[in-house]
Amino acid sequence: MDIDRLRKQIEEDRSEMTRIASVRPSPIASFDQYEAIRQRLVSRERELSSHLRQETAFPLENWRFRWTQTDRDVRLYSSPIHTCLAFSAQSERGHAQAILCVFNGCTATRFTRFDGDALDAYPLSQSGLSGLGAYSIAHSQWIKEVGCDAKIQGRVHYLFCFENCVVECAAKKIQCVHELDTVSQAWALVSEMEVR
Repeated sequence: MDIDRLRKQIEEDRSEMTRIASVRPSPIASFDQYEAIRQRLVSRERELSSHLRQETAFPLENWRFRWTQTDRDVRLYSSPIHTCLAFSAQSERGHAQAILCVFNGCTATRFTRFDGDALDAYPLSQSGLSGLGAYSIAHSQWIKEVGCDAKIQGRVHYLFCFENCVVECAAKKIQCVHELDTVSQAWALVSEMEVR
């Protein structure tokens, strides 16, 4: 594998995405082209990360929610039975709603609040963390620090970046995602799950 060639291709993809994002004559065609380049870029970044065994953040595949600009409604709940994350977001159609993520086999969580912009303050901001959203972390140092061997125990480092906080979970998978009208409804569902 030619690492220098791969790095050059990644930089070319990033430049092309920036160029497309700055030109808006045909939003649909531009979006399709942008998305194709983004997917190619993520694939190349995964290849580079795997080869270098470098800690890198990758957007969660098939994630269809965008965060609102506030994180006042971000809530993390963890018990021996369930680990849940509730927050305000928008669906693909732009509808405001509350999202409840239920994690399966969660062995560690971390909720970090920042005074300023979370993205700038977070260590992975130079390694794939590119905006508000949901990520999985390849070659996670945090998973090793909390005593989980990702390969042996089958844990994934999930990271959710909000405006002023970052929420992380070491879990086997995201078991389910509920779409509700409010974070209060999401929290009520968490209470029901604990009673069952």
